[in-house]
Amino acid sequence: MFLGVSATISNAIGYGIGSILSFYLNRKYTFKSTLNSKIVIFKFFTVLAISYGANFLVLQELLKSIDPYLAQIGSAIVYTSLSFLLVKFFVFNR
Repeated sequence: MFLGVSATISNAIGYGIGSILSFYLNRKYTFKSTLNSKIVIFKFFTVLAISYGANFLVLQELLKSIDPYLAQIGSAIVYTSLSFLLVKFFVFNR
């Protein structure tokens, strides 16, 4: 946004860069995976989409009853927990 890009586009760019970095770091360091990369990439980004969907739904529900900042924290906890578990057991399982 500092460069004049809208909040929506900035968010999408950040999410895209973060997702790619997350894939690389999780594959190499967290799970030390050597599995076929095409299948793993597909699974990883499918998991991110599912996790983001859960995040969005939880956020919308929390926004009905609590402060928006707390709602963001709550939905982030759901996203982080769900994505870690799915990545661990579905993407980089051995």
